[in-house]
Amino acid sequence: MQNQNDQQLELSSIKLLTDRLCKALAKTKPASAGAHVSNNPPLAGSSKHSASQYEFEPSLQLTWLFACLISLSKRQLLPQNLAGTSLEAAIAKISLDIFGFPKLNFDDCPMAIAAGQMVKQIAANANAGSLEDATIRTIECLRKWMVKSESGYTKAMGDPLFSGWVYQYLLHQSEKQLKKHLRSDGHSPFYTKWFTPSWIAEFLVEEAIGSSEQTFIDPACGAGHILVPAFQRTVRLLEQSGTTTDEAVRKTIEKLIFGLEIDEQLTASANFNLYLASRDFDANVALPAANVFVIRDIGGSLLLKDNNNDKKVLLSIEGEAYAPAAKLPSKFEALAANPPYMSMRNMPEKLSDFLKQHYPLSKYDLYTAFLELSISMLEKNARASLICQQSVLSISRFKPLREFIEQESSIETIVQLGSGSFPTRAGEKVNNAIITLRKRAETSRTNCSRKLQFARILYPEEKRRAEAFGIRSALEMRDVESLNSTSPQKPTIAPWCPPLITALFEKHPPLQDNKSGIVVVNGLFTCNNKMFVRKFDEVSEDERHEYVPYDKGGGKKWFHSTPYLLHWQKGGDVIREYRVSRGQSRSLPGEDYYFKPGITYSYIGTQGFKARLLSPDSIFDIASSSVFTPEPLRMYMLGFMNSSLVRYLMGVLNPTINFQIGDLRRLPFAQPDSMTQFEVSKLAEEAVDLARRVESMEGNLVDISFVAWAKSKESVIQNEIDRLIFALYKIPSKLQKQILDDPWVVRGQKSVFAVPSSTRKGDS
Repeated sequence: MQNQNDQQLELSSIKLLTDRLCKALAKTKPASAGAHVSNNPPLAGSSKHSASQYEFEPSLQLTWLFACLISLSKRQLLPQNLAGTSLEAAIAKISLDIFGFPKLNFDDCPMAIAAGQMVKQIAANANAGSLEDATIRTIECLRKWMVKSESGYTKAMGDPLFSGWVYQYLLHQSEKQLKKHLRSDGHSPFYTKWFTPSWIAEFLVEEAIGSSEQTFIDPACGAGHILVPAFQRTVRLLEQSGTTTDEAVRKTIEKLIFGLEIDEQLTASANFNLYLASRDFDANVALPAANVFVIRDIGGSLLLKDNNNDKKVLLSIEGEAYAPAAKLPSKFEALAANPPYMSMRNMPEKLSDFLKQHYPLSKYDLYTAFLELSISMLEKNARASLICQQSVLSISRFKPLREFIEQESSIETIVQLGSGSFPTRAGEKVNNAIITLRKRAETSRTNCSRKLQFARILYPEEKRRAEAFGIRSALEMRDVESLNSTSPQKPTIAPWCPPLITALFEKHPPLQDNKSGIVVVNGLFTCNNKMFVRKFDEVSEDERHEYVPYDKGGGKKWFHSTPYLLHWQKGGDVIREYRVSRGQSRSLPGEDYYFKPGITYSYIGTQGFKARLLSPDSIFDIASSSVFTPEPLRMYMLGFMNSSLVRYLMGVLNPTINFQIGDLRRLPFAQPDSMTQFEVSKLAEEAVDLARRVESMEGNLVDISFVAWAKSKESVIQNEIDRLIFALYKIPSKLQKQILDDPWVVRGQKSVFAVPSSTRKGDS
């Protein structure tokens, strides 16, 4: 396993080289129409497939081309079909000038030919004017680069996945193209191309492959970031069993490792990277063609669920005609994947229709369909390990899928990774979890006693430790009778949830039941906020009688007066008719509660779960779903919802940033005694008053010292509310500390009072 510092250096080095190569190669003039990559003879045998609409623009293709050439040069490799071309000259010059190798090793095995084919196709797409000039610029760039830290950068270029990571970083430089084609095709490959970091890929492969000679598949293999570690692990296991290295490499490529992909360009890249990894083990063994295939039809690998090995499903490999899926084993003994993520609302219509027909249990996201597919592809007792979004463990729409998973398999490992696990993908909306499951020998609906491995690796420092020492070092073990994801009372799959917390769901009724008088309501969905919603200062005095305050979220705590107004013509009839024209119901969501006092929270909580009073006399948006209580309970409910215990419970019920009303309704609600209700209500009123006073400051009138005092005072109020709620629920002190240190709880206490802007708010 790589040292964590080496891994960080390697990825940062690759990103830096990608940026610098792009700048250096941008100075190379493109060729005129019909020109070849150099004055050497034309590149014979180039792929019959034209450049895809999704591929990079020529200047970025050139950078990717030289990443591939560098990988070959570092290993002194010359695929036979590159001999005699300007590409051979480029490889030879880089090999000599950068790595000090005076000669190249001629390679004519099928894998080498496939690698050369990909390089030629990239060169054709790059439309390089002078490959000689581009080579010189690349060498100059590498020399400057390597002087500063030769060992780190040489290691980066020696990674068989080097060109794959360069491809990933080039995606960031193609952002406009990505957005342009985001939904233009059922494949939408740019939208789903996020490669797996090595510390995660290695764990997935270790979880899936337990012994030598297991057949392994990655059904969404991308550029091979899981396929290559699977190949390496399989070869090492074979070596440990006594097989010679050359035989282990040949056998693994020919019989044991399989990859499927919908994108031709990535399939070629996975073949290329497997070729490099193979040569790192043995420079001379004759390598057969790799079992990495393209399935171009809508759904790609997902076609194999219902008709695995059916002749109707056709595979393609570079340089070969289509072949039936019967070329694949009927079932596999190991599987690992980082499936593509794409929610239903972002899917092209054809793909959405395909999932509705073939994957009704998991139609809401592409990754869940791959999870369902994985179970169908496994042999009995075989294991699959996937990195998914955490939503599959918790949200209600995936309850039928969780039931299917529990029936067909046994979950053995869950690792909650949260956000920030992919170094090339910024942002908090992608919250990941690793799930390892074993397919049952027989379908079962009964609960059984067993062991479950789990870990939470959420903070940056926890991720750094996992990179340094491996995810396995963070695993804990727990005895479980069942994951209880189908129980109406207990929380969903959350093995890190202490038993005392799980017991709260059995001891207390849910927040919304027939006795509490508490109602959690979805807000208005106008179907077109751009048409109906304006900011306060965008509406003239003469028009304001047609508008009402509109509360649409925002993640504030305690109090916030909305800056938005809703065009409320004819008592909302204009919005009703527009909704009907867009295929929605004429009735308005939550209409019985419009203009009433209530409590709201933001649907999307990037800074954790926070509750506040609804803006007075307002209508509330779907992004600002609300809670309505009997009048005496309202301020208590505001304090309760902002307690650390509730934030912790919301993280148990749904460890994502999208808080569902169903999760809130399921909170265990202990009826407060009169003293607790009075004290929490009073504290909540104090916090609301602080929030009002901070918000009332505008522009240069902001009193920074008061804001600092208000934050300090609010922290005292928060601590006192926590004390009271912990006492009500009888939470022991040791568990209180665990709750208060939880990432979801800590996140919810950040940025309570932001310095107000000078933007005028609506009347409060």
